[in-house]
Amino acid sequence: MKPTEDSPSSIVPCPHCGATREESGGYRRRKLRTFRGIQEVRVKRIRCAQCKRQKRALYPEDCPRSRWYAISIQEHFLILASHRAPESVQNDLAKNLGFPLTRPTRLRWLRSAGARAKRLLQRENRLLRGRVYWGSVDEWGLWPGPQGVRVPLL
Repeated sequence: MKPTEDSPSSIVPCPHCGATREESGGYRRRKLRTFRGIQEVRVKRIRCAQCKRQKRALYPEDCPRSRWYAISIQEHFLILASHRAPESVQNDLAKNLGFPLTRPTRLRWLRSAGARAKRLLQRENRLLRGRVYWGSVDEWGLWPGPQGVRVPLL
């Protein structure tokens, strides 16, 4: 997995010295739980060319920051939950992965996805200045308007 490169226009001045020139600061290894088991991925470090302090890190595409599990694993479990797959199916899949994936973790992913969807809707409502009415958002989908037409999260 290659790190995603940021565009040159997104270069931020160094918080320590204010310089804008960057250089590679090497890599660090990180363990990530994927469908192929626990893999080691490389996170590229970007440092300031002037003061040599680390400014940021470029993570591989499927590697979320501060998370143990790959995005693809989270997406699969969210899809299962959105289709209301039985808990036993989710438990079997978690067991077959070969590392612990507990029910509280999966519920936290579900709540987080619902909260993200709700924030997106609120932002969209502000942009549209209330021209569109959204009824509610829960962990199973979006419920727009008084008609109650369900729009799934995934």
